[in-house]
Order: sequence, then structure tokens, then C-alpha cells
Amino acid sequence: HHAMGAELSRMGMLDQSLVHLKDALRLLNEEFGQHHPRIADVLTDLGITHIKLSEFSVALTIFQDALDARINTREVDKLAVSVTNVNMATCYLHMGQHQKALSLLTPAHATQAAALGKNHPNVAAIARNIGCAHLARGDAKRALHYLNQALVAELELGGGLTSLDAAETGSNIGMALLEMGSFPEARERFEQVLDVRLNILGERHPQVALTVKMLGHVHRLMEEPERALKYYEKALLMETEAYGAASMHVLLAETRYHVADMLLTLNDPQRAKGLFEAAAAAFALRLGSDHPSTRQAQQAAEDAMYTPFKGGQGGSDTFTP
Repeated sequence: HHAMGAELSRMGMLDQSLVHLKDALRLLNEEFGQHHPRIADVLTDLGITHIKLSEFSVALTIFQDALDARINTREVDKLAVSVTNVNMATCYLHMGQHQKALSLLTPAHATQAAALGKNHPNVAAIARNIGCAHLARGDAKRALHYLNQALVAELELGGGLTSLDAAETGSNIGMALLEMGSFPEARERFEQVLDVRLNILGERHPQVALTVKMLGHVHRLMEEPERALKYYEKALLMETEAYGAASMHVLLAETRYHVADMLLTLNDPQRAKGLFEAAAAAFALRLGSDHPSTRQAQQAAEDAMYTPFKGGQGGSDTFTP
């Protein structure tokens, strides 16, 4: 059950994966009790599957159970504990609790660098996540330090700039450059990342859609709303094909928000209102009714109701994914 559940999760068949992982957990609990490394392994894959479903608070609770299982054994595996802490930090990052994420990522980075070496893929991935956390806190300069550290390790591991790991780090470097106002450099990074992801993943993959969306951000910040809308609408089409039109996925909700924002800027409040409302509903379901993204989308929908057609610029407040 465990192997089947993990494979189904990897293939994106998430509901089927949960069935097998929960069956594996039940059987192992009956055999070993709650505190056993094999229990922790199943819980880890279960939590990762909930992350893929954007159910971050659920995943966080599961990872906490995995951590309890790992530390309540006769011989604690410090490396495995650090991996669980990284998974918990991933949840905190998605939930907007960046300082909590950093409090777990920083010691995990030290532990894994000492055990595996500074250029190990896992260590590079943690450095990337630390960079993302600093970026989310508004410290783009410190973020670039860790992101460049991750990129150097990924390039030394082989594959050059054409690997998916390097593309992921390059995308985050592009985001940091955006924060620093280096728009042409950011656009160049995202265009490089888009080429890599298109070649490896194909046009329908969510990571390709995300890169297209980032190019929309670049043109929005360069005050080119028509070009930004073109990229956002392309990303929305890709994500709708990937997740389904009725999906409440957070990434799809973010893209709907951005399309709506550009429509409002270009004086189409009626279409914008419906997309803002759809985004707000998804944020409320996945992130909670009090999450800043939920409140911002709800307010934007209300504002769109009272936005008259104008000959000049309109627009809502900028939404930060």
C-alpha cells in the first residue's frame, strides 16, 4: 500500500494515493504502534500528498505526527528529523509564516550540509527554500545570497542551466530581481526558465504555467498591462487544463486574481468581478477566510462592483502571490 500510494502521488493521482497511504498507515499502526520509523515514512508521503492538494494545515499536522514518531524511537535519526522539519517548513512557507519556516530551515541546512556535503541536492534545495523565505519577508538581497548558493551547487551537480532544479532556482532568482526593480534581468531569467521547462515538461505542466505567469508579473510591474494580460490569460488556460475549470487550487486562484486585476486596469470591471469572486472562494477554502489573500480578493470583488468604465487607468491593489 505504501509503495503504491507514493507512486500514485508522484503521478499526480492524489485521491487514489491517499486511499493507499491511509491503508498503509492503519496496517503499520496495528503492527508497530504509533512511534516507528516506518510509520514516519508513510506519514511523510501522506503529508507531501496533502501539500500537492494545497491542504497545508492538514499536511503540517501530519508532519508533526511524523516528527513525533521519529523522535520517540530508541535511536533518533537526526538526518531524518531534519528532513521532516524541512517538510514542516514548506507548509509554513505556503501558509505565510516565513519566520517559523526559517526557524526550521536554518538548522536543517546546517545538519544536512554536515552530513551530506554542501553541494548535495537536498542541501541545495534547503538553501533555495531559505532564499524563498527571505524573499517572502522582503529581504531580496539576503534571498539572492542563498539562491545563488543553491544555483552554484546545482550547476556543480551537473546538468547546467538545463536541469529542472537549476530552473527552479533561476525562477526564484528572477523573483528576487523583480523585488529589487531589475525588470529586464528578471525577464531574461524567466525566459530562460520557460525554455527549460517547456523542453522538459511540455506546455501543459503547472510549472510552465507558473513561469508564464511570472512573465506577466514582469510586464505588470513595467506598466505594460496589455502584455501582462496576455501572459496571465495564457497561464490561466494552462492551469485550467491542468487542474480543471472547477478546481479550487491556490495557483489557479492566484492566476484568476491577476487576470482580473489587469482586466480592471484595462476597464473591464464586469469580467474582473467574477474572477475576483472565484479567486476569493478558492482562497477561503484552501487558506482560510482570514488569510490576507482571501480578504484582498474579497475586497477587490467589492471594489469592482463600483468601478465605472473609464477612459484611463483603473485597477485594484497589487496582489502578491
